[in-house]
Amino acid sequence: MKNKTLTMVVLSGAVLMTGCTALTVSDGKMKQRASQSLGVSEENITVESRSEGVLRSDFKVKANNQTYGCYVNSLFGLSTTDAICTEFDNSGQNTTKVEKPQSSENSNCNALTRAAGKC
Repeated sequence: MKNKTLTMVVLSGAVLMTGCTALTVSDGKMKQRASQSLGVSEENITVESRSEGVLRSDFKVKANNQTYGCYVNSLFGLSTTDAICTEFDNSGQNTTKVEKPQSSENSNCNALTRAAGKC
């Protein structure tokens, strides 16, 4: 009986804590982290929307008339990571360009070995 009660208490506590994890990241903290990531002062950043997850908070910010999609991870609100931000165009599409790898005669050649001049 004691073990069953203890298990229920621990599980209830875990459920309650994970449900509140991301909610502890304030707009101010999001602005601060986005400011550091984008190199823009906090006064020029507006948090437009946010979406909470268990350990991750996604949010959109506007800085200098440009929209960015950002996210931070937070563990019980005690530690918040730096923001990772991606620029969006006016239609809301990600503007990050992914370069296609160049074909090489040497099958052991990759971006790192090409950069080192080994190919």
